[in-house]
Amino acid sequence: MIIVGKSKVITLWVEDEVYEQLKRIAIAKNKSLSEIIREALSDLIPEITWDDEVSGTEEA
Repeated sequence: MIIVGKSKVITLWVEDEVYEQLKRIAIAKNKSLSEIIREALSDLIPEITWDDEVSGTEEA
C-alpha cells in the first residue's frame, strides 16, 4: 500500500489480515484506503495538518 503526497511517499507494511480489514472498513464507509489511514492518523496524532489540495493514491 502506497500513499503519495506532494513530495513524500510512505510505505506501510501490514499483514494480509490487516490489509483486508482496512479494505472492508473503506468499502463500508465508501472511502479510499488513503482516507481511512488519514483519518486514523489524525485521530492518533491530532497535531498533524493536511494539505487538502493533495489527493492520495493507492496501490494494492
